[in-house]
Amino acid sequence: MKNFVLLALTFFLALISVAAPPEVSAPAVAASDQLHQTETFALGGVGFAGTTSRGEIAFRTLQRDENSSAAFLALLDDETTTKAGQLYALLGLKEAKSAQFEARLPAFLADESTVTQLRGCILMPVKVKEIAARFAENVAPRA
Repeated sequence: MKNFVLLALTFFLALISVAAPPEVSAPAVAASDQLHQTETFALGGVGFAGTTSRGEIAFRTLQRDENSSAAFLALLDDETTTKAGQLYALLGLKEAKSAQFEARLPAFLADESTVTQLRGCILMPVKVKEIAARFAENVAPRA
């Protein structure tokens, strides 16, 4: 039983280290984990109450970390990050004025796949390239 617990703990710690670079804070690690698995891209007030989405809360939390660019890059480099999570990461690089934004943007502008976006209280599929184009044009992605 002790071996199983040790194995499970080791596996859990390995997952945390893969999800975000070790140099980010504990809240940033949790935020990175949230973005890694978020299925919906949403900015601004959403739903009937106009609340901030969990994805945006995680994005803003990670954005405040002093090593946010490294964490956003880790999300982009992890092939298991959802499309919504990748879009938040790309936006994070843009807002951090990272040169990696320009380097990563072309792949997103060519991406024909769709992501679920929540605008207000309307849930809709939107092409990844359309959201990325808004980032490139400095247009608010929720517009």
